[in-house]
Amino acid sequence: MPQEIISLDHPIDVMYLIHKAIRAEARRTRQAAEQLEIGGNFKTFMNAFYQWATALGYHEEAEYKYLIPHLSQSLPARHNETGHKALLEGLEALQGCLHEELGRSIVIPRTQRQLFGKVINLLIAQADLLEEEEDILLPVIRRQMRPEQQLAITRCLLLDPDSEDDRWMLDWMEQHLSETERQVLASLVARFDDMDASPPPEAASSRLSADVELGSAALAAPTGFDHPIDVMMLLHKALSVDAWHTETMAEHLGVGETFEPFVEAFEIWMRALSFHADMEDAHMTPLLPDSPLARDNEAGHARLAQRAEDIQRHLQQLEHQTVMTRTRRRLYGQVVALRIDQDDHFEEEVDLVLPLLREHLTTEQQLVVVSHLLHDTHASGSEAGWVLDWLSHDLTDTERHSLASLAAQLPEITQVS
Repeated sequence: MPQEIISLDHPIDVMYLIHKAIRAEARRTRQAAEQLEIGGNFKTFMNAFYQWATALGYHEEAEYKYLIPHLSQSLPARHNETGHKALLEGLEALQGCLHEELGRSIVIPRTQRQLFGKVINLLIAQADLLEEEEDILLPVIRRQMRPEQQLAITRCLLLDPDSEDDRWMLDWMEQHLSETERQVLASLVARFDDMDASPPPEAASSRLSADVELGSAALAAPTGFDHPIDVMMLLHKALSVDAWHTETMAEHLGVGETFEPFVEAFEIWMRALSFHADMEDAHMTPLLPDSPLARDNEAGHARLAQRAEDIQRHLQQLEHQTVMTRTRRRLYGQVVALRIDQDDHFEEEVDLVLPLLREHLTTEQQLVVVSHLLHDTHASGSEAGWVLDWLSHDLTDTERHSLASLAAQLPEITQVS
């Protein structure tokens, strides 16, 4: 789609202006989700989401009622219906999340993450649908429909007959358009006055009821350790940094480039996350044999591993390919989902599992567990210390000093050949 629409060769090309406004509103909602303050309220996010959902919902419903029936037998129309279904599911998922969470008076970290994840999923579904409409559906409409038919459908897309203010969609669009685009839109709308005030064509039934900063992922790491097992806070911090770095790489992959930079970042993250989960399962949670929380923690590791395997399979399918817009969106959505699941898991470990470990394990037992978390006994020679090298990279000087003091207390553990 051009950066600025300076003319409409066909009435249906007004879809480019509608899409531009919807994309701008979606970006505003995403920014509001990212900027939700822990302990704050949902007001700014809700204002942005309401504007986006209202416009997106009306556009989706109007297309399904007034446009798709004219193309019901065409392959592009069937693809478009699939896109509408995915969009509806994403919108309903986000609305469902809001319905569950708005009973809270303040924003908590889990709510912020879940809302952001749902926003990203809806953004991906929207991007897929709008791209398909512009690349596949609009050319078919231009070929198959006379200008008068296109104009009649366009009026239905822009004027809401069921609202007291039938021009609200136009007013909303204009705030996201340039002055030139507003003039182009006004010229098209002026043509509506010469049309018959006939019912909308072939109406169908309604389907709708209506570089990244680390930000909130940065876990507050201790400047000292009251308990050896508290080193987990530093490990969580470093893994969160890797997750955000990988997510940023996925989002900013350039079309036509290779996936190699992303793969390198993803592999660093996965090496550390997999090792961390394996060591917990082998040497930490077994020390709590009767704890349901420990078993839940192990199940959480399995879910993270499944998410990671899905991404790895996707990358294998993309091997030797260059980046395309659609594949970048899919990859980004998968990474966001994994990062959110990881943050949820870390929050549960800090709130539920670490207190149990502090209570039930002696200092000596904790030191043994920490030694396993920080040393790779399957690696040979100096490679056994890669975890400490990786961990230190993302710590402050104070945190490195605390880590070094703790490392000096750790017992030696047998190296596995």
